[in-house]
Amino acid sequence: MIETDSHGYDADMAAAGLAQLAAEAIRQLNHATIRGQGYQWPSDIDDVVAELFRAAFGMVQALDQARGWLTRAQAAGKVGHDQCGQHGQAPGGDEAAGLIAEFVAEASARLAGAARQAAGLGSELGAARALTSHLTGR
Repeated sequence: MIETDSHGYDADMAAAGLAQLAAEAIRQLNHATIRGQGYQWPSDIDDVVAELFRAAFGMVQALDQARGWLTRAQAAGKVGHDQCGQHGQAPGGDEAAGLIAEFVAEASARLAGAARQAAGLGSELGAARALTSHLTGR
């Protein structure tokens, strides 16, 4: 039996596995709609745009949560770097901590930038949906 959280999601599935499923779903969508296949009516486009809108804003939240986790983990001393302090490699100590902090700060800034771009994508998809929701077949 699969254990689920209070929202009905698989509580044991790792975040990376869920991200992999999302990427695979987009790949399959691309494959299903190649050369115009997969769409029969304008409402099909509207349905796809609506779901991609949801996905874009879901990415905003996922990226913000990843950024928050990484920042908290680094502050708690739970983040290392593959070039620091292992097997006698330099740098170590304060120098390593500074390097790790720089990497985490840069990664955090990049994740924040990606979240802003995902929000922009969501806004554009919302504007497209405001139009596609009125289209019908003939």
